[in-house]
Amino acid sequence: MDRRQTLLVELAYDGSAFHGVARQPGYATVSETLEHHLTEVFGVTPRGLAFAARTDRGVSALQNFATCWFRDIDGSAERLSRLKAQLPNLQVRGGTWVGRQVNARNSTEEKHYRYHIRAGLPQAELTTGPGGHAWTIAPQLDVARMQRAAGAFVGTHDYSAFRASGCEGRDPIKTLGAVSVTSDGADIVIDVVGRAFLRKMVRILVGTLAEVGAGLRSVESVSALLETGDRQISGLTAPAHGLCLVSVQLAGVPTR
Repeated sequence: MDRRQTLLVELAYDGSAFHGVARQPGYATVSETLEHHLTEVFGVTPRGLAFAARTDRGVSALQNFATCWFRDIDGSAERLSRLKAQLPNLQVRGGTWVGRQVNARNSTEEKHYRYHIRAGLPQAELTTGPGGHAWTIAPQLDVARMQRAAGAFVGTHDYSAFRASGCEGRDPIKTLGAVSVTSDGADIVIDVVGRAFLRKMVRILVGTLAEVGAGLRSVESVSALLETGDRQISGLTAPAHGLCLVSVQLAGVPTR
């Protein structure tokens, strides 16, 4: 009898405390911290730990999911209840047993990222925002121009001009369901929704929109960038601390 059990875990974290999600020797990572907690709860090291979103160093998450599997363990409700924990900079909200075919990375249907910019201020210390921090910059930004430019990103495009070097994604063709720019008091908020993203794609998108808002490039330049696929002429990469993964939707997987 196969005693293999697959666990789906929901979590949130402050990215400023971690060197990203993926394990890196010598650095604190979300993967390492979660694995240590799971080992304490179940008495054995989890196998096949995978995340719905592998956020970069400094990127926070209000919701992310991970899957892993165990064999021949106590999977009782009492043991599952011990999963919930408020660890330093990481909250484990709980877990549920799912079918062995479920993998958090491959089951993702939609991810919602949010970026906060605090504009029109001198360079200063980071300011805390919902789920993370804000990118504090000096130039005033024209939100209306940014809104018009953001519309070019919606739909299916080749995002080669918005991928960082070292990106392992095979296909630069991605589909974004929504890209919006709004003003939230002192902050400018950029929301990006899609199923899959290239390395640092959202941050390059944000940096490009910031340049549009500052008058450094035209609204029409965004469409041209998508057509050229040239990273050398797209915008700067916005810093990680302003970015937060707000939510993740998994296809056909119960998350509560």
